[in-house]
Amino acid sequence: MKMVKRSYYEIQNIHPNAPRRLVSALRKAGWKRRELARRLDVDSGDLIRLLKHGIEPSDHTEHGQQTRVNLFLPRKKRQPRESKVDTRPEWLKIIQKKIRFMRTETTRDVLKRWRNNNGKDL
Repeated sequence: MKMVKRSYYEIQNIHPNAPRRLVSALRKAGWKRRELARRLDVDSGDLIRLLKHGIEPSDHTEHGQQTRVNLFLPRKKRQPRESKVDTRPEWLKIIQKKIRFMRTETTRDVLKRWRNNNGKDL
């Protein structure tokens, strides 16, 4: 039977969502979770939930935000951006595109005229 080489993540049952800095600190603490919780000044339950299950502490309270910072997470959770759906009718899109083109052309022509006259005429 061939032995499969396992990583520390598999051996120590560390969730992939755990920050690398936290795993490094855990290694420096001798893989002792409670010792690491004391060093980081966080609740051992929060630390273990993050390491084993990938569950991050809440960011709704000041205490939760400070816990997140101590666990090498950002103070606030990132909110995924929703992609904007263009609900404009097709005819309006065409008109707005033409208006943008005319504005660009006008600006370019005005600048060209100004440069030719060295700014004296305008």
